[in-house]
Formats: sequence, C-alpha cells, structure tokens
Amino acid sequence: LACRDPESARDTMLEVSKTLPRVFGYNSIHVARALNNLALSHYDLGAPVEANRACLEAKDILNKLLIDDSTSSTRTPTTVCVDHKRIIELAMARTLGNLGFLESRRKKFKESVQSFSAAVKLLRRHLGVGHADLDLANRNLAHAKESLTAALTVESVTAERGGLPDITQFLDALCAYGV
Repeated sequence: LACRDPESARDTMLEVSKTLPRVFGYNSIHVARALNNLALSHYDLGAPVEANRACLEAKDILNKLLIDDSTSSTRTPTTVCVDHKRIIELAMARTLGNLGFLESRRKKFKESVQSFSAAVKLLRRHLGVGHADLDLANRNLAHAKESLTAALTVESVTAERGGLPDITQFLDALCAYGV
C-alpha cells in the first residue's frame, strides 16, 4: 500500500494509531508498531519532522512497556506472554533501526550511530549472529559510522583552514559524507 499510494498508507496508519489505543490502551506494543509504520509513511511523503516524532513516540511507549514488564510483580494483560520482553525488545530494535535511518537522513550521524548501535545490541541478543535482520542492522551501523567520520572530517578540515579547507580534502570528505 505504501509503495503504490503513500498518502493512503499514511492516512490508514493515522487512523490505526488513533483506533488501537481505544482497544489496547495507549501503552501497547500494537500502538508502538502503528506509530513506527506511521513514521515511515510520513518519511515517504517528505515529512521528516513528523516521521521523527512518530518514531520517538513509539520508542517511548516501548520503553514504558519494558519498564512495566521488569517491575511488574503480578501478571497483567501485558505480561501474559512468556516471551513478552523479547517481543518488545525486537519491536524496539526495529523502531531504533527506523530512528537511525531517519536521523541519518537528517544528517544527525551521532544520534544515528547511537540508535543503530542499540538496535544491533538487541538484535544480537534475540536473533543471533548470521540473522539477516542483524546483518542489515550491522551494515546500517557501519554506514552511519562512516558518515559520522566523514562529517567530522569536513568540520575538522574546515576548522583547520580557518573556514577554507583544502579543496581536494574537502571534496573527498563530502563524497564520503554522501553529498
């Protein structure tokens, strides 16, 4: 749906993200997943601020679920599943991966590296080495680190030259930066 009609996908995800809290409560994995999908729909439509906001909201919900799950002494509807923490952490890994992607596109490479690193840690814990999702997250992390290094190089070269970098170094750094 998103590839054929991004506006319909966004509108559907907006409706879903409003309906699910009435069914499951606001702090549910279902709402977090809907917000995560909504973030990607916003991005596809060229709304990076809204995309980032939805992704951060999904992350906050998942963090609350993890805290509730670890401090709960009795079983509630959110802790019935034996693998509940694993399910939440895998959803968190996907959210962090999307957040890392969004941060990278906004040239916030330090934040992108942090998000991808956290996603890799969770995926490694639950999926193990060799899993395709972990391999992709590791590639995304490596790319974010390269972009951060290139961005820092551009800043460093520019600062060393008093605002006027050596053009060859500057162009090399810009190519590595993805410009």
